[in-house]
Amino acid sequence: MTPDTLRTRMGWLHGWVGFLAGLLLTAIFASGTLAVFDTEITRWMQPELDLPFGLNPTPEALDRAAQITHLERQSGLNTFLQFPSHRDPALRVLHFDGHEFLGPALDPRDGHQVAARPTIGGGFFYDLHFELRNGPTGERIVTTVGAAMLVAILSGIVIHIRALVPDLLVLRPKAARSRAWLDVHLVTGIAVLPFITMIAYTGTAIHARTILPPTPLFHTQPATDAPRGKPHANPIPPYPALPPLVADAEHRLAPDPIGFILFNNGQISISRADTSGPAMNRDHADYDIHDGHFLHFVQHPGAIARSQQIIRGLHYARWTHYGLRWLYFFSGLLGTAMMASGLVLFHVKRRKHSAHRLAFRISEGLTITLITGFPIATLALLWANRLIPDTLPNRQIWELDSFLTIWSLCATTALLSSTLHHARAAWRTQLATLATLGTALPLLDIATRSTPLAPVFLAIDLLALATGLAAFQARRTL
Repeated sequence: MTPDTLRTRMGWLHGWVGFLAGLLLTAIFASGTLAVFDTEITRWMQPELDLPFGLNPTPEALDRAAQITHLERQSGLNTFLQFPSHRDPALRVLHFDGHEFLGPALDPRDGHQVAARPTIGGGFFYDLHFELRNGPTGERIVTTVGAAMLVAILSGIVIHIRALVPDLLVLRPKAARSRAWLDVHLVTGIAVLPFITMIAYTGTAIHARTILPPTPLFHTQPATDAPRGKPHANPIPPYPALPPLVADAEHRLAPDPIGFILFNNGQISISRADTSGPAMNRDHADYDIHDGHFLHFVQHPGAIARSQQIIRGLHYARWTHYGLRWLYFFSGLLGTAMMASGLVLFHVKRRKHSAHRLAFRISEGLTITLITGFPIATLALLWANRLIPDTLPNRQIWELDSFLTIWSLCATTALLSSTLHHARAAWRTQLATLATLGTALPLLDIATRSTPLAPVFLAIDLLALATGLAAFQARRTL
């Protein structure tokens, strides 16, 4: 096979695999980018939560948290405790509802419950990224398109490696539209090539068990990002006092901090925090749930286990400081831009010969839905968080419905307009909507927040403003 024949075949593979997988990957990568700051987004969505950082839970706070945990587990919820961290100052009593971790936030100084609004929080974006809010089936889909992304990356390198340097160095300010979109696709792709390759590989490796046939050669312990479990309804005896157990666990886990406390299988497990280091190992000290005596210290030694821990740590990035976290975030934005520009380029190249086909118009409508509809729905979720009354029953469901409803409306209008050969009108309308929601969000935040301006509020407001201004400029170019 000659080099030109190989490049031609790789071009076909890259185009179709990239487009078909890219329709999902754009949303998966965008939600994963937002999930880098899932905890901070939750804090923005709970503006009442004004607690100091750097506090360890007092014995009084631990006793109060244990009481709430016991009551919730008696009612059938598989509740656990999440300790304060450098990203979240609250002591949280959480349970998994099938998609997000929900529950009250407690003041670590005395254990009183902070009157923070119920919200799906930034965990919504993690769940969307992790399993498309569709359980094991969604997890398999995400893992499959992650593998497809690796194929698209490799084929893209084969296609462009020969002319890569000229393509990057030659300026084409008046180039044809297809050439301009190709330049955007190349520049963003090359800028974050190591990052997107690492993310695609680690994400696929973590959940490869979902798409590989079960065999002892590939059997691994399921890698979970946070404690989950089925609800319990059996009578649960009172817990032993937590403060002595926490003090003992701190000594055993030192110098790493405590992350969370589980109450399962007749024992209390106090686990190492995910922020401890690049290896997400989840070592834990176990105590008898009846009298609190020490049972055992669980570690995961060995080269294979260590490799799995590092892979998970690199992908989840729970251990990173804020500088590296921002690097993850902006690399994710560039990766999302690479995928979005690839979707547009796919249509630009084929418009001349395929614009009359219904399949082409539908695919263009889907592209609009992803590139502009997803950020519109994301901003609409933030708007809904501040506008929905705090006392409304099942308030977090209303937030979710606002996101899904707005995204569905964006999809409907985009598909109708594209089908009727008015795709440009759909772009302009949705970009105008995105510009309005983004530029006005900081004003909404100021008007609905009673707590002082913290960096988390400022960062999200400025990112929303930047998104709105970028959408406004994009609309002008159309």
